[in-house]
Amino acid sequence: MTQADELCTDCGICCDGTLFSSVSLDAAGLVAARAHRLPVLETATESRLELPCAALRGVLCEIYDERPECCADYACELRLQVDDGRLTLADGQEIIEATRALRAQVVDAVGASPWWVAHRSALEAERTNPSWARDNGELLAHLKTLEKLVRHHFWG
Repeated sequence: MTQADELCTDCGICCDGTLFSSVSLDAAGLVAARAHRLPVLETATESRLELPCAALRGVLCEIYDERPECCADYACELRLQVDDGRLTLADGQEIIEATRALRAQVVDAVGASPWWVAHRSALEAERTNPSWARDNGELLAHLKTLEKLVRHHFWG
């Protein structure tokens, strides 16, 4: 197992709803998701796996060896940085912990909805309601820091 593999199996942020609300499934991915009874959103034109993923147990995928190809093929920017030596494994783990801590603070403040929904709502409230922004400055700061971490270290 490489350091980048270790980082992934100790993380789970790509599966817990922090980065995405869902992922697109191709035909084989749909078969894999159905075989494991994962919730899938299906329309006439696409199939999507809802996140947080029902197969996620803590930070580890319980179907890791049989996960859909879209999941197996995904490599976040943080993994790429550890893989090519731009970051050490310890640096990557610190970023993961910081991201988890911020996400937990956001979830504590706004509930379990995806953080980016809260982020959009908070930014709109900040723009239109200065008193709300003053009263919720800490939440706004957490949301903006979380967005920065996700954009820089996970989305690339």
